[in-house]
Formats: sequence, C-alpha cells, structure tokens
Amino acid sequence: MVVATIAITAAVAVPRFAASTDRRRLSLAAQRVVLDATAAREWARSTARAHRLEFSSGRDRYWTVPGVLPVSQAVATSVLHAEPFNVDLGAVNFAGTRILTFNGFGVPSSGGSVVLQTHTRRVLLTFDPATGLPSAGPIVSTLALTVTPEGDVIAARR
Repeated sequence: MVVATIAITAAVAVPRFAASTDRRRLSLAAQRVVLDATAAREWARSTARAHRLEFSSGRDRYWTVPGVLPVSQAVATSVLHAEPFNVDLGAVNFAGTRILTFNGFGVPSSGGSVVLQTHTRRVLLTFDPATGLPSAGPIVSTLALTVTPEGDVIAARR
C-alpha cells in the first residue's frame, strides 16, 4: 500500500516538476537574451560603433560582436544548450537573417524574432524594429507555437 501511494505521488509530481523546470530554464534564457540585446545596443551607443548579436541555431548559441569583426573576436558568447539554461535556439529571423545589428546610434538593422525551446515548451522573443529591444511572450506548449522553415511565427496560442 505504501509503495503504491509513493508510485502514484511520483507519477503526478515528476511531470509537474519537469514542466516547472522547463519554464524556469526558458525564463532564465529569455532574460539573458534580453540583457545581452540591451547591452549590445548600449555598447553601440556608447562607443559610436556598430555591435551585433549573431545567432546560430545549429549550435544553440549566440555571440555579441563589435563592428564588423569576425565571430571569433566576440566580446561575449552565450551557450543556451548548457547549464544553467539547457534550452535550444529555435527559429531566428531578423529580416531574413540571423543577425541583429545596432548602428553607432543604437538603432537596430531590423525587428525580428527568436524562439527559445525545450522538448515541451517554447517562448517567443519579439524584437522591436524601432529600438531593437526584445520582449518575451508567454511560455507555451511546443504544440501551441507554429514556426515556418523561414522562421516566421504563424500561430501562438496558450
């Protein structure tokens, strides 16, 4: 009887814990992208030089790079598939590219979107075309957010 009670409790608790962990990881990763985009914009403004965020979905990471320097000379690298995040970088779209550039005045090259995801949840970050600053949408089930191969989000439901 005790073993059955423990098994039932575990069967209920484990999925809830996993979902809670996924939401927390996505929230942390989204905060990191927001902070890095804000920093890149401020670096561009304070140095009067372009700075860019360059995303690589295949490697689940992005770089903060000053000017036209190669990625190997990035001032920061954020690896999303490692601790503490353990999330995947999904679709990235900035006017058809994976790069968001802030000019020396802090003006973005375009608006766009980035999808961060785990196996069960996703969050959409939308970058304002005027400021380049992102805002995070709600964390939703992976089934509730549809992304085209081009990186366009075509449906987002809770």
